[in-house]
Amino acid sequence: GKPLLQQKQKVGKSGRVSIWNKALNSAGFSAGTAIAITHNRNANISKGDPATVTIKPATSGKRKVSRCINHGKELPVIDLKNTKALPMADLFRQWREGEIVTVTVTVQPNLVTITRNV
Repeated sequence: GKPLLQQKQKVGKSGRVSIWNKALNSAGFSAGTAIAITHNRNANISKGDPATVTIKPATSGKRKVSRCINHGKELPVIDLKNTKALPMADLFRQWREGEIVTVTVTVQPNLVTITRNV
């Protein structure tokens, strides 16, 4: 079906991607939900191969959907920073100096994907 949300985001050198949108509630990612995060590539990302990060609800785990208050409304937030387990900076690194890297964030029921735009 049609995604609940699809948005394009710029990604800086840190590789950080933040998703905060009420669409996450409808998709099963309300604040406090445990999430499992996977990615499709090791360090050998080639140009023709868009890096993708996949997020699904989990029964338990350290990573959870957090919350933020925006204009008095509580919004769920998935904030992905560069870690050893999730090498965001490498997944979404510049292929050439000065390149502006963008990703497409797609929110669907029980699934969030972040895919590099090539």
